[in-house]
Amino acid sequence: FPSHDMNGALRPRVRGGLDPMADTPRLVVIDDDTGVLKALSMLLQAIGYGVTPFSSATAALDHITSSQAVDIVVSDLRMAPVSGEDVLQGVRRYSTELPVIIMSGHATPEEVKRLSDLGMNGFLPKPFTPEMFNRTISEVHKTARTGLKGPVTPCLRPASARG
Repeated sequence: FPSHDMNGALRPRVRGGLDPMADTPRLVVIDDDTGVLKALSMLLQAIGYGVTPFSSATAALDHITSSQAVDIVVSDLRMAPVSGEDVLQGVRRYSTELPVIIMSGHATPEEVKRLSDLGMNGFLPKPFTPEMFNRTISEVHKTARTGLKGPVTPCLRPASARG
C-alpha cells in the first residue's frame, strides 16, 4: 500500500529506493554524451536491468523526484550545466537512501572522497568493463537491500589476477 506523510501527501517508496520484492534494480542512467548513454543503456538492458536513460540531468532529477520506479541512479560526473555532483546533491535532498553511482574518467581522489562524503554509494572509473559495471551495480543493489552503508568501488584488477 502507498504510504503518506503527515499532510496526507503520497510519499514515494524509498528503502534505498529499492522494491524489496524486485530482483533486478530499475536504473536511471544520466550522461550528456548521447553516444555513451545509448551504449550504456543497451549494455544494461542486455544484462537484464530496467533502464530509463537521460541526457539531461535536470530532466533526470525531475523524473527521480516524481517516480517511484527508481532503484539506483547512475550518473556521469562531468556534465554541463548540471554535474554528477549536482545530481548526487539533488538526490540526497530527496532521499538519503536512494543509491547513487557516479562514473568518471577524470575524477581526482579528492573529488571521489568529496562525493563519498556527500553520500555516493559507488564509483566507477572510466573506462570500465561490462563486468565491472555489472558488479558495481549488483554490489550497490545488495548493499542497499541489506541496509548496509558505505561506498562500493569496483575491484580494478581483472578477475584472472585475483586469488
